Parts: sequence; C-alpha cells; structure tokens
Amino acid sequence: METWALDLGTTNSGIARWDDATGQATLVDLPRVCRLPEGDDPLEAPRMVPSAVHLIEEPGLVDRLGAWRPLARRVFLGRTALVGRQALELNRTTAHPSFAPGFKAALGAEAARPLARVGRRSISARAVAHAFLRELLAEVKHATGHRVRDLAVSAPISAFETYRAEVQRILRDLGVRTVRFVDEPLAVALGYGLGVTGETLVLVVDIGGGTMHTEVVRLTARGAEGGHAQVLAKRGRPLGGNAVDSWVLCDVSARMGYPVDEWADGEEARFWRRLMLAEACRVKEAVFFEDNATFLLAPPGSIGARSTRQPGASLVTLTRARLVELLEANGFYRGLEECFDEMFSGGAVSVGDLDHVLVVGGSTLLPGIFPLLER
Repeated sequence: METWALDLGTTNSGIARWDDATGQATLVDLPRVCRLPEGDDPLEAPRMVPSAVHLIEEPGLVDRLGAWRPLARRVFLGRTALVGRQALELNRTTAHPSFAPGFKAALGAEAARPLARVGRRSISARAVAHAFLRELLAEVKHATGHRVRDLAVSAPISAFETYRAEVQRILRDLGVRTVRFVDEPLAVALGYGLGVTGETLVLVVDIGGGTMHTEVVRLTARGAEGGHAQVLAKRGRPLGGNAVDSWVLCDVSARMGYPVDEWADGEEARFWRRLMLAEACRVKEAVFFEDNATFLLAPPGSIGARSTRQPGASLVTLTRARLVELLEANGFYRGLEECFDEMFSGGAVSVGDLDHVLVVGGSTLLPGIFPLLER
C-alpha cells in the first residue's frame, strides 16, 4: 500500500507520496487546482493548493449520489465543490455566499460554526473541510490514478484532540483507512534534509497564515532515517499572516478616513472586506522586497457622490517601517519572544545547545523576524 502525507494549511495545502524507487517523498502535482505554475510573483507557491472552497449550489444527480457515505468510501462520483485555484478564480469579482476562503482555524475551535451558505442552508466549518478534503483526494486520484488509503497528516502543535478527531473522521469517511498525525514543526525538522550524523538539536520556527509555532527537537542519525525525533519543548500562538492582514486593513482604512468599525454590515460589505483583505495581503507581501507599496482600493462608502465624508487621501502607502510598527503594536514580536521564553526558561534545554534553526512559513518573511531570531 502506498503511503501519502498531507500538509493541511490555513492558506495553502499540499500532498506528497513516498517513492520507494528513489527512497524519498515527492510533492504531487495537481495542475487543475494548484496555484499558477508560471508567473512573476516571487511569493507564489506554484504546486500548492489554496485551502479555499466554493460549494456547488445545485448539485446534479451524480453529485448527490457521490456524496452518499457508503459510496464515498469506495469511489469519487461527481463533485461537491470547487477547491483551490478554481474556487479563488470563481470568486475574484463576484460575491458568492457559498465560498469559504479557509476553514482550518474554525475546524479546530468551532467545527459547527457556519462559514458559508447554500440557499437557505448554513454550511459549517466541518462540512467545508469535508468538501475540501474530498475534492483534494479526488484530484489526487485523477492525477495519479491511485486512491489514498494510508495518510500521515501534519497538525499544529496548538491543536487539541478535537482538531485531530475532526480531520480523522472526515478522512475515514473518504475511505482513508490509516491516518497518523505528526506535529508540523517536527515534520519540518525531519523533512528539511539536514545531514544528521550524530545527535543534533534543532529549533523549528513555523509562522504561517493562521498560527505561530516553535519547537525544539532532538534528531539522531537512526531516528532521522526512520522518521523519528524527540520533542523537547514546543509552544504556539494564534498569530499569523491573516492577523497581520487585518491590522494592515484597519490601519489603511483609518488613514483613508473610514475606519473598519464604521463599515456598514451586509453581504456587499463582507465581500468588499474580503477584497480589501486580499489587497492588504498584497501590499504586506510587497514590502518584503520594496520599501513601500500603495494600497489601490478604498473602503466601501468612503468615496462617491453619496459619501458624507472624504478619505484622507485617495491612495495610501504602506511602508516597511509602518508595518514594523503595526507588528510591534499588536504583539507579533512579543508573541514569538514569549514562545522562546517559555521553552527555554525551564532549564531542560538552552539556546546555547542549539545546532540549527529551521525557519518555515510565509509569514517568517515579515520584517524584523530574522533579526529577532539572530538576537
């Protein structure tokens, strides 16, 4: 039986298979749903699948038949949703209530919380996650001709048993017979390709879209060969790129003269907020490489004939220095330092014992992170 591995991320997800011939894992290419493989965006992850879901509002007979649980364990018939790039493209310019840009955070905290709507029916985080995993595994079957039956899943270190139980139940319903979990930072340490010849102490710093994780692991040559490591300390915080996007949006909107807390509520405002969060993410990423970037959207109602106020400026620029101020003011750096303080204060392990520091996750590119790690 083939062995597979899944990294279920807040922003992007990826699935890999073990190749017995080469003795290593290979990321599975899913061209129909992954991010664009070509382009000039230096931060694009071309072979990763956006963790986005657009539920089909009027499923056909085959789609409904394929959703029948006893059949879903054996074969993929029809589809329940569009996922990945297809979901993002369908919702680029139109507000669809059946669209959920993500689900991971809600799945671990409030699996029953509604994330989307189909007709008059609310769709929970659990149902959105089921639709995403179902279509992801169906894409794997389409691309490789193989059905996933044995799967290792990386999980956040801050995730409790509820999250793992939710993911395991969904995967079992989709015909995955064996499900194993591994801490995400531990997966990084084992998969980074370190040449381990003796005992090695590694600090892993993983900051993604939704969470910040730090973990100290001890690797040995025999353990690395067999995929095992000893976890000495680990900490986490609910801080990531999505939170930073919200801080940027609040700051930019206030400087435009129309604070976020004054926006009207409703379907149109929620859709506009999603567009502006995407723009906030764009300018945040742009200042990874440039000193500043211009915000090209304005808040709803801030301009136009019916507006009662005018924005402070038609265009607002985010500078790298201003982003650092926002990160400092909202406790981003403090959260990372607290993780380190908690791990190293117990005396079980010290900073001086570390042999390597492995940094992973798109949000580690935020300004100030590498200098903090160097200190």
